[in-house]
Amino acid sequence: MTIACIGLGSNLGDSARTLRDAWKTLGDYPGIIPDRLSSPYRSEPVNMDSANWFVNAAAVVRTSLEPAELLAVLLRVEHRFGRSRDR
Repeated sequence: MTIACIGLGSNLGDSARTLRDAWKTLGDYPGIIPDRLSSPYRSEPVNMDSANWFVNAAAVVRTSLEPAELLAVLLRVEHRFGRSRDR
């Protein structure tokens, strides 16, 4: 297993809940074991127009996935929770 550090964040709806739910969802994927999640913190949007602040956290997962596979899972989780990258 490899240790990977990832960032999580949300600025829409109940951002703290979305972040927690996305974290739990990572454990549903084979080859990913959620290990540690930091306390959430709020941050102001930078270089974007948004009235909503972000809720962010840093996390550590253990994974048997290759980097590209892990990224694909993270992008699927983003999409599942409403992230649109076409903006």
